[in-house]
Amino acid sequence: MLIVVAMVVTICCAGIAGAEPVQVLAAGDLVINASSMSATPNEVSLANGPNTILFNVTDITGIAAPADNFTWIIGGETTPILDDPKYTHTFTTPNVYEVSLIANNSTWMDIPGHSLAMDQKNLDGGVIASVPIEGNFTNISTSIPFQKQFNFEFNNTKYRGIPTNWVWEFYNSSGKFDTQIKTVPIFNYNFPVIDQDYTYTVNVTATNSSVFVVDNFTTHQVEVLTVPLIVANFTNTPETCPAFPVDVSFKDNSTGFLTVDAQRWDFNDTTTSSQKDPIHQFHVPGNYRVNYTAINNSYGYQNSSQMDVFVTGLFSNFTYDMNPASGEFIPGQGIRVNFTNTAVGNPTNFAWNFGDGVNPDSPITLSYANHTYTRQGTFNVSLTVFKDCGGSRIQNTTIKPITVFETMITNFTYNPTSGKYPLSVQFLDTSSDTPIQWEWWFYDKDGVTVLNYSSLQNPSWVYNSPGIYPVKLHAVNGKGQTGTKSQSITLYDGISADFTGSPLSGIFPLDVQFNDTSLPASQVTNWNWTFGDEKPGSSMQNPSHTYERKGNFTVSLTASNSESTDTEVKGGYISVGTQITPDFTPKGLTPTRAPFVVNFTDASTPADEVSAWLWTFNDGTQAQTGRTISHQFPGPGVYLVDLNVSSFWDTRNITAEVNVTEIKVPQADFIFSPNTVNAGDTVNFEDKSVGSRPLTWLWEFGDGGVSNEQYPDYVYQYAGRYYPKLTVTNEYGEDSKTSTLPVSVRGPVIPSFITDKPDWWSVINQPVTFIDTSKGQPVSWVWDFADGTSPATVTDPQIVHTYTRAGIYNVTMTATNWVGDTKTAFHRFEVTDKDRPRDVNFDVPNYSGIHPLTVQFNQTTPSQSNVTEWLWDFGDRTNYFGNLTDPNAQRPTHTYLEPGQYSVTLTVRNDMGVNEKTRVAYVVVV
Repeated sequence: MLIVVAMVVTICCAGIAGAEPVQVLAAGDLVINASSMSATPNEVSLANGPNTILFNVTDITGIAAPADNFTWIIGGETTPILDDPKYTHTFTTPNVYEVSLIANNSTWMDIPGHSLAMDQKNLDGGVIASVPIEGNFTNISTSIPFQKQFNFEFNNTKYRGIPTNWVWEFYNSSGKFDTQIKTVPIFNYNFPVIDQDYTYTVNVTATNSSVFVVDNFTTHQVEVLTVPLIVANFTNTPETCPAFPVDVSFKDNSTGFLTVDAQRWDFNDTTTSSQKDPIHQFHVPGNYRVNYTAINNSYGYQNSSQMDVFVTGLFSNFTYDMNPASGEFIPGQGIRVNFTNTAVGNPTNFAWNFGDGVNPDSPITLSYANHTYTRQGTFNVSLTVFKDCGGSRIQNTTIKPITVFETMITNFTYNPTSGKYPLSVQFLDTSSDTPIQWEWWFYDKDGVTVLNYSSLQNPSWVYNSPGIYPVKLHAVNGKGQTGTKSQSITLYDGISADFTGSPLSGIFPLDVQFNDTSLPASQVTNWNWTFGDEKPGSSMQNPSHTYERKGNFTVSLTASNSESTDTEVKGGYISVGTQITPDFTPKGLTPTRAPFVVNFTDASTPADEVSAWLWTFNDGTQAQTGRTISHQFPGPGVYLVDLNVSSFWDTRNITAEVNVTEIKVPQADFIFSPNTVNAGDTVNFEDKSVGSRPLTWLWEFGDGGVSNEQYPDYVYQYAGRYYPKLTVTNEYGEDSKTSTLPVSVRGPVIPSFITDKPDWWSVINQPVTFIDTSKGQPVSWVWDFADGTSPATVTDPQIVHTYTRAGIYNVTMTATNWVGDTKTAFHRFEVTDKDRPRDVNFDVPNYSGIHPLTVQFNQTTPSQSNVTEWLWDFGDRTNYFGNLTDPNAQRPTHTYLEPGQYSVTLTVRNDMGVNEKTRVAYVVVV
């Protein structure tokens, strides 16, 4: 502005000789309207050389107008004095230019009394002469081993618009994969190593922070050849129709610039190989993560590749269970062992060998088997599985030892049981587990006198008369086990009844053949059988009998002749069970979440008889046993599930489809923080639920507050420990989760309490329930009922107290919350002796309507009044009376037939008197 003032002085002095310089700007005689100043255009580009802008002003006012001299100041440079306001200026240098105009009237000061008339105004915003950054870049490849490195250089083509920052962007067919920000125009860049010629696109943005510099984008394509050293790779081919051990052929398929001259294979089964294309034998099914390393020894370079190789094939395996699990059994009973096939490879036929030479005549071809061992020993059990494949039959065998042994049980038999006396009776040791020492004591009928002693294994003794004689055997086996058997033998002078039956167990209807084995057989002439069920017995010697219901049946045989009779009773001799009806759940549509685990439960009937289960699936997984199992399917789909069930009497199976579908119902989950706050602080809740979107949210914060936001912030107003709950819902259903960790809010207790007696009064000897209603979630309370009884400390928010004297009591309740804050509340409570009813009252849900109008009345007199009778006057000349035995006495229904306003009166009675309540014009009928 100092330059302008000097110019003003010069102009002033040029017109008046000898005058002093005048520094007056316009003084109102001449005014430039700044809004009429213009630059056309107000911004020009110097990209192609100099460029021009036309300046002008169109509105100059004041008493000295019009102006006749004009001077433009552009970026500090002043133009000559012009006689026209229009001026064209040529710009050659980029910049932001300030522009102002000086206008004057050169003749105005020639008028006496007038000084120079002049004004100066700035052009709003000035003008801009801009220049773009112009240039391109070059790239020079500098080869380094096995990949391409490029040197990029940005070349600016003009001195104007020199960039200060460069942003380089690199694109492949999938889009931008890298960005480099540089402050120098040259840098080196390594492209990713790939195994083929490839064309990348490179884009650079050059920028300068000056406002007169315009950004420029330059795109260039670069062809890059990258070569890997070694890319390890291999394939595997299992043998056709495999049965374990399975041969898998591996082939090196490595590629790269270097030659693979050594290999290292790790088959993940503790074995390795250095062959180029090995054939490896796997002995157990499974998923093996095979690692292959391809090596170039010349350059000391190697590269590895891993692959999961799932090795499958026909593989025999089985499990077994026995009861007891120790394998110890009682001689003569044997031990039943249940075998379950767990083979893989979907075998179709099975051959079992139980190792004791007592295999059935026909090979067992089922996938499970039951076998009873009747002698002790270690037996090699084998299962051979078969499968037809490729026109031939393949097989695999597994052998497992199983050990069972007898429990030593001392026992003996004797014969004959009858005959001519003196009678020689032969005793036979039948003890289990091969005793080596024996001690026999033969007693007289009194059980005290010893008739004989023997150390023989099978001694005999002559009895002189029939009767009952005690006999004791003590035996010792080679393992040092001992046992004693004492029994009383009965010697007859006639028949000894006995029998056998076959079979002894099965499902009904069960046909059993009974055979008489009474001794002496030649003396028996009559037989009387009872079979233990509701059917008639038999008088045949060897009858057959059909059992038609479940049960354990006692069978008896009375064998006799004209001179002798004997009865043999065998309790629970025949065991008859029910045919199994196999079933399981779930079947059909089975929704579940990934990883698609389904819990199966046996539903066979009768459930109490089923003792063994075998589950098989057509998804290539191993079979399972158990009443309930969990099975993981590979994914959604329809699968066949087979359940084979067996009992002591029967074996059945069922096959059904299971359609596994993915559950899209959401699974609620959330977190919150902090978990301990002061009352009035904010707790932040964050939804972590999973499931198909969109979801809706219902938060229940534990103190009655709720929210439907996904990430709510919640303020707990009162102290306590609150367990928040989140319920999430989508179109497939909903799920809820309640936190097991509480939000612990510190703060004071705000004590208060109520009673179950309205209006704070009761009658002596009538229990009163005091109920805490404090805020701040107390955890313990001290109640003082002010009647001379000791204060009660409790951890329950309710307490019952009975007053035995009439009076007015100031009850206090002191509450303490989890942070130890304690506060006390007080309330007046009145206790009366028995009195006529107090606070009589009633209400109705609808007290107006169109006739005929039915109204339901409800008495609300406090229970402590002990009302026994109610009399209702409905106001329309009708009434209703009822007592405690009338269920409608306290809630009668009345129908008003005519319009009107009806006053209703309730009169109640207890054993001390009556009282009433009247509501005037209470029911309105139109």
